[in-house]
Amino acid sequence: YAIPRFHFLRRLLLVHGAWNHDRSVKVILYSFYKNICLYIIELWFAIFSAWSGQTIFERWTIGLFNVIFTAFPPIVLGLFDRPVAADQMMRYPSLYHSFQKRSFSIPRFMLWIGMALVHSLSLFFLSYGFLQTQVVWGNGQTGGWLMLGNSAYSFVVATVCLKALLECDSWTWPVVLASIGHGLDNDDIMDVLAGIVVHTMCYVNMGSRH
Repeated sequence: YAIPRFHFLRRLLLVHGAWNHDRSVKVILYSFYKNICLYIIELWFAIFSAWSGQTIFERWTIGLFNVIFTAFPPIVLGLFDRPVAADQMMRYPSLYHSFQKRSFSIPRFMLWIGMALVHSLSLFFLSYGFLQTQVVWGNGQTGGWLMLGNSAYSFVVATVCLKALLECDSWTWPVVLASIGHGLDNDDIMDVLAGIVVHTMCYVNMGSRH
């Protein structure tokens, strides 16, 4: 850092140093969490599909997971989260050492990994339980694996966005909008894209029959 005066160094270390350290740790752990929570569902689905190699998610949903659907929560978490107010950090310098104890460690990393595994397992069986009867349409048609995958995907997106909100120590408008608002908008976007994919598949199947 380039600072004009040495008395700026105290605020740079005690406030911004502690904030950036805590934000970096949260973003790293959250990035591992949200990806494991999604992709491990493929493992649970493989067990039920007799290891057929069929993927539960559409390719476009996998590609857009980190690009669109869960892009903003880690960015906002790393920019706007403030564990402690700046004046409190300056008044009680001992808080700086408490943030060092919350640093990135193997036990904390394994805790997040275990939490992601539990969440992925719960979300998969939640979707599987909702579609246990298979008939989901009013005309008697079944949903199939595509409906199962889209349901599980929607649950994952909503869960990981809310998880980012719960990990924030300070709820500001950018954090709330990126977590709750972004999750709700993603459901609408996914419904539109899923509808386009489903209708396209129907037309392709009808054309192949003729």
